[in-house]
Formats: sequence, C-alpha cells, structure tokens
Amino acid sequence: MICALCKTEIESEPQIRNDHSYHECCAITFDTDEKFIVERDTESQ
Repeated sequence: MICALCKTEIESEPQIRNDHSYHECCAITFDTDEKFIVERDTESQ
C-alpha cells in the first residue's frame, strides 16, 4: 500500500483518512493541516 502524502510503501498498519492510506506520521501531518484549514475557514467568515 502506498502513502498518499509521501508516496512511499506503507509497511506497518496504515492510517486511513478520507479514503486514502497514510503512514502514522503522515496522518498526523494530514490531521494538523485539516485542523488549520478548518480554523482558517472559520475565521474568515
């Protein structure tokens, strides 16, 4: 299985976000970016 963020093979348990597979460390980055985007969108309203 290939990580959607860094495009390398996932050898341990994949983390699933929005139907994509990530390494655990990449999933944390994805979660942080998602939180930032939601906060930014909320502040601009």
